Amino acid sequence: MILSINNIIKKFGNFTALEINDLELEENKYYVVLGPSGSGKTTLLRIIAGLEFPDSGKITISGNEMTNAPAWKRDLGLVFQNYALYPHLTVYENIASPLNVMKMPRNEIIKRVNELLRVMELTDQAGKYPAQLSGGQQQRVALARAVIKKPTILLLDEPLSNLDTRVRIDLRDYLKRIQKEFKLTVIHVTHDPTEAMALGDEVIVLHHGKLIQKSSPRELYNKPNDIFCARLLGAVNLIPKNNLNINDNMDYDLLEIRSEDIKFSDDGEINGIIKSMQFLGSEILFNIDIGNYNIKVRGDKFDDNHNEGDNVKLSFIKSTMNFYKSGKRIEHTENGKFNKIPE
Repeated sequence: MILSINNIIKKFGNFTALEINDLELEENKYYVVLGPSGSGKTTLLRIIAGLEFPDSGKITISGNEMTNAPAWKRDLGLVFQNYALYPHLTVYENIASPLNVMKMPRNEIIKRVNELLRVMELTDQAGKYPAQLSGGQQQRVALARAVIKKPTILLLDEPLSNLDTRVRIDLRDYLKRIQKEFKLTVIHVTHDPTEAMALGDEVIVLHHGKLIQKSSPRELYNKPNDIFCARLLGAVNLIPKNNLNINDNMDYDLLEIRSEDIKFSDDGEINGIIKSMQFLGSEILFNIDIGNYNIKVRGDKFDDNHNEGDNVKLSFIKSTMNFYKSGKRIEHTENGKFNKIPE
């Protein structure tokens, strides 16, 4: 393991910002730490970086205990959301600065800087200053500067949050490219679920300073550990048991199914009425009453057959459903059979 975190607790006054029992990360993987504001994401990153120290617990990096080691001893790269470039240095000089501090031979500096300029598509910007660059270009320079010394772990604190949607999507490609090309271990903090799923080999979900789930994006989306994780990843229907009779022999409170896993079907088992529609470009989001309870259904953008006020029949893709008891997902082995929806 390249990083092990054991029994870490961090408090600010009486507030417990972080409490993680065990978290282990492997080499050459892209990890994304996901959670809302106040979940402990940045506190975790700062403790790994050595910018904060835990009240108790142990941090091991590459087999060496680093719990109370200063940041400069940890061989980490760190990129903030505000770029933190040197305004008086050119793009080339900003990227080269860590190697100059290390007094690396000039030929090696030139080789490494030119390689990163190529990978980040900044070769034609090498002589410019930060103020002459776009936000996306500045962030690429900041990434290149952090990567150039080949850190043991690259830490990214909300690196895309200050950029517009199109630039964020482009920079996601750069991030994955440099992680694979330079075989980096990356820990990337974000509150954006789409960003987390697009980038992460594994996603680490924090809530109130605690580790809720650590899994692949696919597993997190399809099998969330609890209702918090289910809601975190977008449009999900959480239907109380008494509003949808299914698997009556199971002891559960809520049935969860995502909006894309409900289909219009002439022989569907669920009756509903379309209450409203939202055209979103790539799809239509339907709000449907299924008996004193509203659900969201994602439909095809070319759907001209359904309108507000229509009575419809729906089919649930049963293999995608999850069941929850007291907020936690419970395992089930049977798909169940729908009964009549209560009037």
